[in-house]
Order: sequence, then C-alpha cells, then structure tokens
Amino acid sequence: MKVLRLISREGHIFILDEKIASYSRFISSALSSKGFVEGESRKITLMCISTETLEKCIQYFYYKERWEGSLCDVPEFQFNIESSLDLLAAASFLGA
Repeated sequence: MKVLRLISREGHIFILDEKIASYSRFISSALSSKGFVEGESRKITLMCISTETLEKCIQYFYYKERWEGSLCDVPEFQFNIESSLDLLAAASFLGA
C-alpha cells in the first residue's frame, strides 16, 4: 500500500492510502504529474483547508470507497451542518 501525507492549514498531518486520496481529482493530478514535488515526496500541503474540514473530506473518501457500488442501503454521510460552506469549498477545490 502506498501512503500519502496531507497537511492542513494548521500543519496537522494526515496519513492515508494513496488509493483513497485519488478520489480527489486535484490530489490524483498532483501525484501523477511529472515535475511536481508532491508526486515524488508523497506530501501535499493544503493551505486553504483547515484541519477539521480536511479530516471530514478524508472521512468522505473512505465512506465513498466503502459504499461505492453497494447494492444495499447506503447510510447517509454524517457531517455538521455548520461546516457545510467550508466542506463545499474544500470539495470544489479538491475536485471530490
């Protein structure tokens, strides 16, 4: 398993499976593009995304991995309604 480090605006480091992170078009592109430091270091700093928001985005990536293509009832993804705008902005940036 290849791992990737995502770093939030506050400097919190999240370590996750690169396959999971590839649900983000931005991350996938950064990792696969030649000449990008992120592709070699496997470390991406996301200065525009807070720790709390990035954590919830990563939880969504794992949720999507778990339930994509499922034939059973898929549970609703849970999030705090007050964080909706931050999550929407992060999802737009990440291409999730």
